[in-house]
Amino acid sequence: MAAGILLAISDVLEEVSPGARFSEHVVTPTFRAGALIGLVAAFALALALTDLHVRQADRVGRGGLAVAMSAGFGVMLLACLTWSTAFVDPAAAAVAPGFVDNTPPGILVIGYFGSVAWFGLSWLAYAIVLLRTGVLARPPLVLLLLGALAAALPVVPFAMVAFGIAVAWLGLAPARVLGPRSQPQPQPAI
Repeated sequence: MAAGILLAISDVLEEVSPGARFSEHVVTPTFRAGALIGLVAAFALALALTDLHVRQADRVGRGGLAVAMSAGFGVMLLACLTWSTAFVDPAAAAVAPGFVDNTPPGILVIGYFGSVAWFGLSWLAYAIVLLRTGVLARPPLVLLLLGALAAALPVVPFAMVAFGIAVAWLGLAPARVLGPRSQPQPQPAI
């Protein structure tokens, strides 16, 4: 739940920060606070993903594990982006504002958009896997699916707010009660 709340707060703080140019935008206290909160949120999201997967690991199978690992890699990429946003962007804006205001080199653009796309699409796939298991409540999973889709497109404002609310909601939503046929059987001790 904390990861979702922190992601939403981070996105709001970064989006509402003043500044006509990006170099002015990233050095404001509001943006810097949002970026640091986003970095903490990325680490909390890694723990939330682990918890989500453990809650229904027996129902998702190997395919679900592969998708969860892909989403975990997406969280790692998000942590890298938030670290860059928290530390590199403000430092570059102070030293070379033209660098952050102008279009960056192609490799940085490809890396940024690729990382954002991987994060969003891997969580989109994981949301689909979670919907198919039927263990968790549907409304927060649908919001997670939509938030992940929006997060994959970096031009969508406040996309991480929807994603964060969904993650927080999943932390609060009780798991569905499984019927007697669908309850997992105890595994023998090794």
